[in-house]
Amino acid sequence: MSCSKYVNLLSSASDSEILGIVVDALEDISVFSFKDILSHPAFINLSNSSTEAKNMYNLVEIFAYGTLANYNDSKCQLILSERMRKKLCMLTLISAASESLLLRFDSLFKLLQNNSALDLAKMLVILKEQGMLVSTTDVAARTVTVKHVVPRDLRFCDYEKLIVRTEALIYGTISAERRLRLLNNLAIGLVKPLGTLDSLNDRAKLSLILGLVSFISSDRMDVRSYATNYISSFSKPGTESFDHLARNPDVLVKSLLLQCRNEPLLAHDSVKILINVTSVDKPRGLFDSVGNLQFVVEKILDPNNVIADLYCMLLSNLCKKASICEKLVSLKTDFNKIAALSSQDSDTADPAKKMKPESLSSDSQELVLDLLTDYFVRGVTPNSPNPKANFNFLASVFADISATKQGRDYFLTPNAKNEYPISKIIVFTEYKEVIRRGGSINTIKNVCFAKDSHALLLDPKGINVLPYILLPLCGSDDFDLEEMDQMPEEVQFLPPDKQRETDDVLRLSLIESLILLCTERESREYLREKQVYPIVRQLHLAIPASDVKSGDAIDRLVQLLMREESSLTASGIKEIPDDSDMFEEI
Repeated sequence: MSCSKYVNLLSSASDSEILGIVVDALEDISVFSFKDILSHPAFINLSNSSTEAKNMYNLVEIFAYGTLANYNDSKCQLILSERMRKKLCMLTLISAASESLLLRFDSLFKLLQNNSALDLAKMLVILKEQGMLVSTTDVAARTVTVKHVVPRDLRFCDYEKLIVRTEALIYGTISAERRLRLLNNLAIGLVKPLGTLDSLNDRAKLSLILGLVSFISSDRMDVRSYATNYISSFSKPGTESFDHLARNPDVLVKSLLLQCRNEPLLAHDSVKILINVTSVDKPRGLFDSVGNLQFVVEKILDPNNVIADLYCMLLSNLCKKASICEKLVSLKTDFNKIAALSSQDSDTADPAKKMKPESLSSDSQELVLDLLTDYFVRGVTPNSPNPKANFNFLASVFADISATKQGRDYFLTPNAKNEYPISKIIVFTEYKEVIRRGGSINTIKNVCFAKDSHALLLDPKGINVLPYILLPLCGSDDFDLEEMDQMPEEVQFLPPDKQRETDDVLRLSLIESLILLCTERESREYLREKQVYPIVRQLHLAIPASDVKSGDAIDRLVQLLMREESSLTASGIKEIPDDSDMFEEI
């Protein structure tokens, strides 16, 4: 449904490539939203300087907001390919389904300019597969009954009319079907993004937004669908409408959570809104309960949930609140309940036994974090518990949890199989996806604040964290054989194309992890023995001059590694108490 793939391509495309990318988006059977392409600066600039591009821009507008009839009336100079015509027919079907819950074959044949019932059936199947339109067909009665439809792109031009219509929907005495039709009319003939409310006074803005929120609790599923889709446009952080939602989150969050629990078809937009509003603190507080956290976690662990990654993003936002992190550390869930959700295990008498990793205990009540760390590791393997998810955003969850003492204690305490949870996280410090890589690196940095565990962290027979800190800092440098021979085996004889961490912030976190590990004399001696200095020396030569923070951190680290121990003792090395709040200081 999203055109994000093509928007990303437009951002790096030359003028000669832009129109080809747009054509691909119009023909892509999985893309039904085009407003982000229309608003892309590269496409807009090209359309202002080229007649061909202008014609293409007009065609995309039809695909975003119009129908096949609009294309025929427009006398568009661009001829539709067979795939484009099929796509526009499906978009026309969506528009028709948005206006009426009962569609007759004769009317649809006229709209689609095609009298083939077989072609109509094929399009309805595709739309159902893409989650855009769910319906049932009565061949004998020659009708299509709409069960659920995802609204198309929206435009906005008449704020006052919208308020009047919204209030009529909320307070009026009109029938439910008439309310739905009015709500659908809000999508017709509009020209500015929904989030733009500058022409309204504060009272009108709040009335409009809270009015739309009330529709999420409507008795009609189709009305709830429209309302959720509209509010999604209002909820983008940084907009004025977002500020109104964030200041008044109670009804919104409660209604969306109820919708997520009861209506999987509407959960996608609902969770996206929750992700947006929980980017600030007040709405997060509404999740600060065992019940709501349990629900979010179970959605992540559900092996059939196609939007599990969205729930991971939501949990990542929630864990910015320390009290939620503390609850999550001790939270337990019934693994038998999770296992029973897997349709893949229906042939097994005991699905929990089949699904349960050996690293977990034999109890049915499992620590949530044990399950999340397991899903995190398996999510990027062929043995993934959910093929529709990669669980990358759990890395951010682990980073936030490890910023608390309870979280560090969890990661540094062996489980029932005598395995340390942090060992599952540290192996991703060179992973290609920055979310997973960054969360893993920051989790390492945070556990390094537990100075009493430095010996365990560095022990090759324990956690052995040092190679995973050094690898991202290493390039294809040549070292003396004597120096290399003493380095951890993992960083010896690296390939000639070995690349260092390119992100300045993550590079700094790795260096600061080494600084933290220099707190105790025994740890400093170990780092010297493992030839950390030569690696840091080459790193210093390679980092860009603009990365001043990393340069300063390297200077501090070198002082700790290379100065005589007597001078270090005399000058004093700062002790880090177990309940330290100095995460910002380093």
